[in-house]
Amino acid sequence: EAKHRFAAEFISILASAIEDRCFAKCVRHPGRPMEAGERRCIERCTDHFFAAWNATSATLGRVQAKLLGNEQ
Repeated sequence: EAKHRFAAEFISILASAIEDRCFAKCVRHPGRPMEAGERRCIERCTDHFFAAWNATSATLGRVQAKLLGNEQ
């Protein structure tokens, strides 16, 4: 159950971070229906966010492995 709670909290934090960055950057008129350009902007922003997240996670994994003496 703790793993599920942690996963739910993590997803919530991740969604909030994406919303903070991408929604604020891409949506010009909150409360109105999104335009096609705004949707594309959010898609690109989200893709970039996950690419950066994955690169950061991989780097942190390598650093952790080195610190633990398990260099890969």
